[in-house]
Amino acid sequence: MKEFVFDRLVDKENICNLEKEKAQLFSLVKEKENVVVYAPRNYGKTSLIKNVIIPFFRESNQSPFIIFCDLMGVKSIDSIISRISISLAKEFNTKSSLTKVIDSLKDIFRSIKPTISIDAFGETSFSFDFDKGSTNTNFYSLFETIGDISKKYEVLLICDEFQDVSFVEEGEALFRDAFQKLNIPIILLGSKKHLLQNIFLGADKPLSNWGKDIVIPKIEYTTYHKYINERFRRKNLEISLEDATFLQDMMNRNPENINIVCNDILQNNKNIQISQETILISKEHVLFYREGRFQEYLKSLTESEENVLVALAKKEFTISPQSKYFVGLTDYTARTIGKTIRRLVDEGIVEKDKRGYFVSDVLLKLFLKEYR
Repeated sequence: MKEFVFDRLVDKENICNLEKEKAQLFSLVKEKENVVVYAPRNYGKTSLIKNVIIPFFRESNQSPFIIFCDLMGVKSIDSIISRISISLAKEFNTKSSLTKVIDSLKDIFRSIKPTISIDAFGETSFSFDFDKGSTNTNFYSLFETIGDISKKYEVLLICDEFQDVSFVEEGEALFRDAFQKLNIPIILLGSKKHLLQNIFLGADKPLSNWGKDIVIPKIEYTTYHKYINERFRRKNLEISLEDATFLQDMMNRNPENINIVCNDILQNNKNIQISQETILISKEHVLFYREGRFQEYLKSLTESEENVLVALAKKEFTISPQSKYFVGLTDYTARTIGKTIRRLVDEGIVEKDKRGYFVSDVLLKLFLKEYR
């Protein structure tokens, strides 16, 4: 069903365009290439991988084995090991005859001990325990196991939000060593461009020039216009290209935020031509129903972070947060603002492009702009 999907993974039918990126990923995965996929949050990269690339890989191979782990917020090598181990166990748990699979792979479990448990309903599940050893030894043991699995299965390894590895001491170096020993396709996803660039472009970095890049771009205005009207049609709604462009720009061309507003329009209107006034009314609806979560989120910030964020939202974009003009919008020194902006960028709350620094979450920006 054609619908405006948000707050969850977008199914294949409702992913807007990305045909070029699909074709590139199909080809690179087939050739066992290493790939880095970049796009800001809520641009559909995870949906593309989970709902298009993974099904393609399963259908294209006789014995597929997919390891998908989310590394957002990892703080240590131990937390990385835990995330990947859980993902590995989940894939084993998808196998219909788990006991037979484990028996066929007995020879690959060296330092990692597989455990099968049976619940009260007779369902079997799989987990790992490590021999006592150093954290780095366990990391290498985990990847040795993945390498051994790849001798019997066609393995695809995917790490989402990989840029957070940059906050873990030795993380990048350990991954470089592990990746070099694997002959499988690996896809790394990231949403914080400056951190990814530092990982893969820094001349002195362990993963410098690793893999091939795929950057998910902003969707063309005309393409999204067609996509919107296809979904509006069931309630006899229509929007002009001019007004669809207005909506896309207001949402900073972020697909999920566009879909949120469009869904509100669809729920509250029928049999009309959508105008900019209709769009603005739906935007207010959306902000009203999200006010509580925004208020709670702001409580998690320091006073300086909130005040700098409010000033940035009202300014829309700023090339230099430490300029005399921007400093004048706050009660902080240029040094304090600089440190605060760096923290906000590292946390993904603020982004930077050729226009300057801006609040990443468009709806949060609009809320701060109108209610602070």
